[in-house]
Amino acid sequence: MPLARALSLLYREASNPHVKFVWGSIHEEVIGGKALADSLAEWPKTFSGVYIAMIRAGEQGGFLEVVLSQIADFRTAKPISRARLRPPSFTDHARLHGDHGPGRDAHLVYSKILRHL
Repeated sequence: MPLARALSLLYREASNPHVKFVWGSIHEEVIGGKALADSLAEWPKTFSGVYIAMIRAGEQGGFLEVVLSQIADFRTAKPISRARLRPPSFTDHARLHGDHGPGRDAHLVYSKILRHL
C-alpha cells in the first residue's frame, strides 16, 4: 500500500481528535514531499526517537516497508513476562536434559553462588 494512502487511512480511522490532527498533519507533509521521519520528528511526545531513527534509515536505505512492518510487529507483540526473563534454574536444566543435573554437591554450590548475586 502506498505511504500516502496508509497515512490517509490512519487519519480517517482515528477517533481521538488529537490523534486525528497529528495523522492529518503528517499526511499533508508527506504528500507535500517531506520525509516521513522528518514529519514524525515534529511530534517528539507522540513518536519514539528510536522509531523515527529506524524509519529514517528505512527511507534512506530503501527498505521503509520492512521497517514499518517490524515496528508494527513489535508494537502488537505480547509483553515479555518476568518469568521468561529469569535465569535458568537447576530444575530447568534437569527437565531439558532429562537427568538430575550436575549432582547434589554442585547444586548446593550453585545455590550459594546465586544467593550472593
